[in-house]
Amino acid sequence: MAEVLGFLLTKFTITITFEVVSFNFIAHFKHHLSLKALEDKSNCSL
Repeated sequence: MAEVLGFLLTKFTITITFEVVSFNFIAHFKHHLSLKALEDKSNCSL
């Protein structure tokens, strides 16, 4: 029983970690894209 609980806990931890990391990555990527879009707009107006 303890082995099963340990396995589930590990799986749960890995899943949460992956969700957080992927969410942070997506948020960072979106932020980077929006900054790039702003730079492109300001370059066009000049």
